[in-house]
Amino acid sequence: MSINNVSPNKESADRLAIISVILGGISAILPFIINIIFSKPGVGLGPFAYLTPSLLGFVIGLIIGFRGLRSRSKTLAKVGVSVCLVGLTLWLMYSLYIWYASLF
Repeated sequence: MSINNVSPNKESADRLAIISVILGGISAILPFIINIIFSKPGVGLGPFAYLTPSLLGFVIGLIIGFRGLRSRSKTLAKVGVSVCLVGLTLWLMYSLYIWYASLF
């Protein structure tokens, strides 16, 4: 009997966790996109309104991911990686927004 055998219930739980993280990431990104589209460049809440949540999401994702790897929980590690990617995406979006606003 191999240790790598995974029951179908475990695989479906992993898939559900991944889908919920993707949906959570989309719902986290949407307000930033809407704010960028419907606001004038250079006008907004300031850099900390976008940078702080995204960097915080990145740090939280790193912590969750490393804890998942330490406990050998594949799902927890995937959640951590997904949260990291959402945080980095938000940070990159705002950095591009700042660059775009500085052009005009």
